[in-house]
Amino acid sequence: MPGTRSSSPLTGPRSLLPALGAALPVVILGTTLISILLAVAETFGLSTGQTSTLIVACYGVSGLVSLGMTFAFRQPLFIIWNSSSMIFLASLAADYSYREMMGATFVAG
Repeated sequence: MPGTRSSSPLTGPRSLLPALGAALPVVILGTTLISILLAVAETFGLSTGQTSTLIVACYGVSGLVSLGMTFAFRQPLFIIWNSSSMIFLASLAADYSYREMMGATFVAG
């Protein structure tokens, strides 16, 4: 038909642009939230190894779950730890040890 434009789907590398556009803000948010984890580690006086384990537990597990859900549902889905719970955890550092807090988190979860 004259005067009509056909919309063709994106092909090639351009087909990734919508997914990258949706993922970019999530990646930026996830990277900036590492400061909360580092503050929690400093508050509890964690060693380098314990801090690394905390970061891997928070980012690694949620990253793998997010990746699995993204492939399963074919859309960018991001699962991340709750930053307000980490702030609450850090506020209790004067009353409880890190081991006590992790044990309570494990039992409650």
